Amino acid sequence: MLQDTEKYSIRNLFEENIQFSIPSYQRAFSWEVDGSRKHLRQFIEDLTEQHPNKDYYLGHFLFEEDQPGRLFVIDGQQRLTTVVIFFSCLIRELEARVAHHATAQTIQELDLRRLAETYLRRNGKRRFTTVHSDAPFFNDLILDRTSTGPGDTRSRKRISQADNYFSKEFKKAETPTLVHWAHLVENAAITTFKVTNKVQATQIFSFQNDRGKGLTDLEKLKAFLAYQVYLNSEEDLEPEAIEHVERQFAEIYEKTEEIEWLNEDQILAHHCTAYLREWGTGIEAVKKELGAIPDQTAKVDWIKSFSSALRDSFAHVKALEGLASRHECIADPIILDGPSAWPMLIKLYKHFGEGLLSDRFSRLLGLIEISFFKFKFLHGSCKNLLPDWAKAFNGQGLEELEAKLAFATKHSFMGGQDCDKSFRNSLESSSHWNPTFRYVLWKYENSNRVQGDYELSPGIYMNELGDPRLNSTLDHITPRNPKDVSYEESFNRDYLNNLGNLVLMPHGMNARFKNKLPAEKQAPLAESSLASHREVGKTIQKEGKWEQEQIEARKKKIMSFALGRWEAQAIPFKEEVTS
Repeated sequence: MLQDTEKYSIRNLFEENIQFSIPSYQRAFSWEVDGSRKHLRQFIEDLTEQHPNKDYYLGHFLFEEDQPGRLFVIDGQQRLTTVVIFFSCLIRELEARVAHHATAQTIQELDLRRLAETYLRRNGKRRFTTVHSDAPFFNDLILDRTSTGPGDTRSRKRISQADNYFSKEFKKAETPTLVHWAHLVENAAITTFKVTNKVQATQIFSFQNDRGKGLTDLEKLKAFLAYQVYLNSEEDLEPEAIEHVERQFAEIYEKTEEIEWLNEDQILAHHCTAYLREWGTGIEAVKKELGAIPDQTAKVDWIKSFSSALRDSFAHVKALEGLASRHECIADPIILDGPSAWPMLIKLYKHFGEGLLSDRFSRLLGLIEISFFKFKFLHGSCKNLLPDWAKAFNGQGLEELEAKLAFATKHSFMGGQDCDKSFRNSLESSSHWNPTFRYVLWKYENSNRVQGDYELSPGIYMNELGDPRLNSTLDHITPRNPKDVSYEESFNRDYLNNLGNLVLMPHGMNARFKNKLPAEKQAPLAESSLASHREVGKTIQKEGKWEQEQIEARKKKIMSFALGRWEAQAIPFKEEVTS
């Protein structure tokens, strides 16, 4: 049976009559194929580059004995999950080669049946289970091989991507190479430490990882809170208090896998901005606030309350994402300045839920959007104070908050600015090539919709599908670098990047147009599903050209719309656009 502080190999570990399980209060599978970390590519590179006369080391593992015959993986869950996926893919690839009589003798020396019984199933029982929320998907795809699929949460997508990546790498490799890799991983040296209760696991994990590298702030905070609960709980009450923290984090991690717009540390930071008196990073603010509580029992109660409130904020972020994908009143502040918007939105949702979509809040949310929008055009020393106001907001005083926001739309959050003048000056300039005017053109597009047009919802504008071809871009109607055409200096200066010469366009369509001249774009623009495209296409068709006069006329239309939309000048304007 696994002993404390033992030196093992991966094979020794799995040959024990033990089921390994990832508890729900640990994070789901997070290793990636690509991105900034590329864990899985590094895993294969390490095997490829391993020196033949040196041990392959897979690190230290911390286990908690949950019940006889089952160990919780407290530290090392990403590596252990990867090992199981590795062997699942390897066994499948080698079984296929045996079926085709390809180097069968070399493969049989490896004993595929033993590998499957060691790492996947023994006597009908699974050797390894991942977190509860991912277990059915993981079992079907990796352990049982009864289904395939990309997964519908981030962790399940990463499991599927790992499966695909290993499968592709194994298909490319020679059979002796695969057998060699299997021996390397099976004989990889590891050290293990087993504890028998949550108190010990909390102490060791906190000591190792609160100061460790590579952990997120949320993971460090979990370790810190669990350890503080242990230190401050009365004797014999530690397990119950630690279990409370673990339950909240189990729900937090489950919700994290469903959230698309923010990562866990951003949500933690926004929660702390909204609800804690102290400033600083999430864990810094928690430590300051907890340190100010003198009584041990009060510390434990505070940690329990904080953990529950943090769990609620993760749920609130998920709900707000759903609303924001369909409703501009929620999405607009996030698009313009998410870090400043989220703390207030989280707090508003806590107090009012989906009541934020009611008429009562339309003006309040509209003022947040206008103040954020005009803030983009200010110069000098300015600060967005909405996070400060969120920290002080307790669900009361909506009229006062609305009055402060109304002031901010005209004079900025700190006062002393002429927001309307700055906005008008920017509009009247000759160059508008920046993301804020991409936002302007999104609103202009929706203002010109007619019956039969589909709305460019926030979800479409922000490309929730993740397809690069659907990214919203700014495109020039008269292109920047047409073939065999040059512009006068005055045109480059005053009209090329002018708002009247810019249009909102999906990246895929932008790429197809490349540097075509306006006359070549006329037909597809006139037939586009976007009203603003049809406006341009029909102008080119009607007037036979797209030059300074047409650019200036369109700029004035958009300016008139923008000044009215953002309350910088009361000039209502909406030109009818026929479909």
